[in-house]
Amino acid sequence: MADASHFYGKFAQHAFNGTADLDGGSLIAILLDNTYTFDADADEFIADLNGEVTDASYARKVLSGVAFSYDAATNTVKFTSAPFTFTGLAATWRHMVLAISTGSDATSPLVKCTSHDVDKTSSGADVTYTPNAAGLGTAIAN
Repeated sequence: MADASHFYGKFAQHAFNGTADLDGGSLIAILLDNTYTFDADADEFIADLNGEVTDASYARKVLSGVAFSYDAATNTVKFTSAPFTFTGLAATWRHMVLAISTGSDATSPLVKCTSHDVDKTSSGADVTYTPNAAGLGTAIAN
């Protein structure tokens, strides 16, 4: 099985009704262990997640350089960010979730989940995620 990345179902609803602001909000990355199971329909807010990494070396990361672009030739909207690093991470995780922090887990909408096919482990090393050239996410307008 290959790594998979999926948007949460309620994200589009939040984006269209204004409760999720990718452009002005704080996009954050959260690591979850293998006890979490992605559910596009049931999971809506950070508070709905389980299995967040608890090691003292771990902290949620606020992404910088979040940007949007539109490619008229392909009718594709892309969003991306600068690379980000979990510094000195000593933990095991299987999923990375992107969410928009409102300051409260109960109202912070989930955006996207990337699930790895096996656990990832770091023993105190820096773990850097560099967004794919295609972006953190894309949408096709048609």
